[in-house]
Amino acid sequence: MHPLLQTIKPYLIPVGATVLVTSVSVLTLLHITEHVDQHLLNQDQMTPLILNSPNSSAASIWFTRYHFQTKFLKVVPLALSNNMYLIQLANSNDFIIYNPSKLTPSIKLSLLQLLQERKGQLKYVIVGTEAHTMFFEDYLHSFDSTKALVPMERRNYFIKQLSNKSVAHRVLECHSDAQTGKVVLEEWNDPSIALYQLQTGNAMAISEMVMLEKSTKTLLVTDSAQNFDPQTTMVRKPNQESFLSKIYSRVCGVRDKFAVHRLIASAVKKPEKVKQILHAMRQELPQVENMLVAHGIPIVRSHQNMMEEYINAWREYI
Repeated sequence: MHPLLQTIKPYLIPVGATVLVTSVSVLTLLHITEHVDQHLLNQDQMTPLILNSPNSSAASIWFTRYHFQTKFLKVVPLALSNNMYLIQLANSNDFIIYNPSKLTPSIKLSLLQLLQERKGQLKYVIVGTEAHTMFFEDYLHSFDSTKALVPMERRNYFIKQLSNKSVAHRVLECHSDAQTGKVVLEEWNDPSIALYQLQTGNAMAISEMVMLEKSTKTLLVTDSAQNFDPQTTMVRKPNQESFLSKIYSRVCGVRDKFAVHRLIASAVKKPEKVKQILHAMRQELPQVENMLVAHGIPIVRSHQNMMEEYINAWREYI
């Protein structure tokens, strides 16, 4: 890390947060509101994203983007979108979801059609961080055999978010190897999938589960890296972008580019631990062609090695 950045690092979070909150609070007080037009913006089906192989017409990863309005810091109305990814396991007909979005009736129908077509089940819903608790419960109620995988030491927090505790027994806490961060789960038996817990050790993301899908050379992340683009923060079509989200993405350093989230990365308390985990991920999957993010534009069939791009993005902070 550059010496100057090391000097100012302790001040980045409080200064950045103060500027962000002050700016959006003033705008909010001035009654600048942005209501997301969900009817016009949200997709009604799972869209094929990555094929089994370059010569195949069958998809192995699908995605959908859900536009919604949230309360940043529980105060400021912020227009965001959330990418959900559906992955078919390489050695079976079963599926997992990474980063669940709202289970709308049309998305549920699309999922059921895919499961019936492929003669499979939805085995797991993987929730990458505790900031993403809004939507996972609906999948547990709608799919009887589905289990939710949540970050280490956060199971009790996720259970508290459940409106109906009858599905609490299907919320599983993931434990990871102390050195590599790789998730150890007895019932996880698919060699094409590897989960790692990126332990950033700060209030914004105590532990993030990132995923490697090795058969398609794909890396999936939740909040640690983002790639905000105007089309992902629209409030209504054709091209009215959220002004508040534009400010947010610039402050966080993820505007119109793939980058590590500045506020999360700057607050890392154990940089050597993050380096260890990133090294272990690179050893397991050295070459990554697809970088799938929860917020922003998925990068598919990149000519660059996205594992190296992800690690390089971290080097500014650790």
